[in-house]
Amino acid sequence: DGEEMPEDTPAAQAQMENLIDNMEQNGFRGEMASSVLAFLDTRPGWARGMRWGMVNILGNVTGNVSEYAGLPDHLRVLMQVLIEKRNEKVMDDIHDQLQTLTPGQTLAVFYGAAHMHDFEKRIRETYAAEILDTTWLSAFCGNLHTSGLNLIEKKVLTWFINQQVRTLNLISQPVGEKKVVE
Repeated sequence: DGEEMPEDTPAAQAQMENLIDNMEQNGFRGEMASSVLAFLDTRPGWARGMRWGMVNILGNVTGNVSEYAGLPDHLRVLMQVLIEKRNEKVMDDIHDQLQTLTPGQTLAVFYGAAHMHDFEKRIRETYAAEILDTTWLSAFCGNLHTSGLNLIEKKVLTWFINQQVRTLNLISQPVGEKKVVE
């Protein structure tokens, strides 16, 4: 239809290239990420503490992240690409795998929590399926109390993670709706 898709816009392309550079540890942000990872490698307590933090942040992801009302447009497009476009590929793989199953066989998809809302919607629509059961498996876990961090480090990390969770909760609210955040 000739309509430009969000992921095809110059801003979205630049955002994706920036993300890839960061993940490949190129450029200033990538070098900063590399420095942080190097720091964590030498301090196992911080690495364990950050796992705890990621569990807390990711545990607050609900619904489709790209539809969060408070998400800036450039991040909305990025989330659409990272989640929805990647899920399209997985749905193609699911379709191919379903063709090879014999009666009684099952298929499992292991993916991150942020992808699951979109997967469920697609599976329901594509296959007129009903989700009977959901089982969550821990990919990793973290325990702040046994991390090896001292009290001050635990308090700093807890404050930082709580700020991230508050922000996530605020941006996830529909426009015009306010949520009380402790």
